[in-house]
Amino acid sequence: IGGSAVPKILIAFGMSLHGTKPRQRKGDRRTVFTVAVLKNIVMPIIAFLLSYFVMGFRGATLYACVVLAALPTGQNVYNYAARYNVGLTFARDGILMSTMTSPIFIAVIAALLS
Repeated sequence: IGGSAVPKILIAFGMSLHGTKPRQRKGDRRTVFTVAVLKNIVMPIIAFLLSYFVMGFRGATLYACVVLAALPTGQNVYNYAARYNVGLTFARDGILMSTMTSPIFIAVIAALLS
């Protein structure tokens, strides 16, 4: 059962995208953009600063910390939104935006740290 948890939540997230038009609510656009910027830019910068200056990591360990921080928003966000029926559209759009933009930022991080 535990091994099927990740595929099941990904299927649930995919089902939430069917028949919808993401990023259509004008009021949420700015907040979704803010979430994506925080997740894809600010969080890796904080991870770099903490890893490099506080923990003293260098090389592959530093690279791993920063890339892990730049990964897209986890599906648990959507899982909680669906479970409590609060902010489904916002969670879906935030996850989608974060997932679409994270490969670009990971490529930039790879270029800067390699």
